[in-house]
Amino acid sequence: MLQTVKDRIIVYQISEEQTSGGILIGKTKTNKAKVVAVGPEAITVKIDNEVIIPSQGFESFTYKDKSYLVMPEENILAIL
Repeated sequence: MLQTVKDRIIVYQISEEQTSGGILIGKTKTNKAKVVAVGPEAITVKIDNEVIIPSQGFESFTYKDKSYLVMPEENILAIL
């Protein structure tokens, strides 16, 4: 289980299938992410929230063959 500190949150980006005229283009990364860990000073964001993240302002890392992003809570643009 991942844990973070202060107001940091850990997310993984959600991939979505893109179609055009019924033709499958493939899975692409979006600015949507799912929250998997929240630091003790984070106030608004909760684990399992889907959020909109910026295209920069985070650190990426790999843990158990899965890619994650860590950022301050204030970088979250919206909660879905």
